[in-house]
Amino acid sequence: MEDAELLQRLEGFEIFGPAIVQRIAHFGYDKAVDTLSRLQSQKLISPAAEPNKWTLTSKAM
Repeated sequence: MEDAELLQRLEGFEIFGPAIVQRIAHFGYDKAVDTLSRLQSQKLISPAAEPNKWTLTSKAM
């Protein structure tokens, strides 16, 4: 799944973590975590108040 499509699908979630990415992108856990890390480094998502959770940044929308 391309990043743009994943980000579009994540718009429906206020916060999300690896499990949601796994479910909507059909990724394994390691790939989901790597993807979240990469998206965070690109400043498309940012850490949420909860551990291991993220939110979309305005740049991603």
